[in-house]
Amino acid sequence: MTLEARVDRLENALVRLAGAQERAAERLGELEARLLEFQLRTEEQFARVEAQIEALTGRVERVEDQIGALTGSLDQLGAHVRSLAERVEDQIGALTREVTRLAGEVGRLVDWQRGEAGRREGEHYEQEISLRAARLLGPGWGGSPRTRPEVLDRINAALEQAALEPDKESDPALADIVWWPGRPPAADTVLVVEVSRIVDSGDVRRAHKRAETLGAAKLRAIAVVIGQDMTPGAEALARDLQVEWYTEAAGPSPGLLELRRKS
Repeated sequence: MTLEARVDRLENALVRLAGAQERAAERLGELEARLLEFQLRTEEQFARVEAQIEALTGRVERVEDQIGALTGSLDQLGAHVRSLAERVEDQIGALTREVTRLAGEVGRLVDWQRGEAGRREGEHYEQEISLRAARLLGPGWGGSPRTRPEVLDRINAALEQAALEPDKESDPALADIVWWPGRPPAADTVLVVEVSRIVDSGDVRRAHKRAETLGAAKLRAIAVVIGQDMTPGAEALARDLQVEWYTEAAGPSPGLLELRRKS
């Protein structure tokens, strides 16, 4: 290849290189422009993000403030609830004690009413028996020392003559009925009667002790119990102590029947 041809080829290569360089420069300029545009957009986006972060930070701070205020309110509310619970508990305790006291009073009132009702029923039954004494005990004279002063005077005279001062359990002046049987009534024989709707062992013992007191006053005193019915223990004790009885359920004892027949 000639030198001229080689120079031509070199010139052509230089031209192409210059064109490529121009195109590269143009491409580089475009890249720089795009890079600048991207940088601007990126900065704008960063600015917006920073603004959003700043706004969000403000909101977070406000939320934290609200949470702090709410926490304080909750603490105050908790203290108020605890105080209220303590007051309610104290009031419930006081109310419980008051209810217990009232329940006790009501219970005592009910017991008293029952006792009063039982006492009135017992007094009414005793009055009925006093009115029926002649039919139940046979002909004679007497009655309740509480309602017939002449009966009480006769008992006191016998005790005074014998110089006796019995206790409450043994005092014939506290008997329900004292009866002198017979036509006319015997002076030396007397029935000492205890009355109860349901005769128990206590009634039998009192009748026996009060009859023993008049026995110590030189009288032929016979203990008698009268009621609608008797407990099994009372009947067994009456047989042991030789206490006579009359019950509406079973009628008179054999000894009381014998006394009525002789009156």
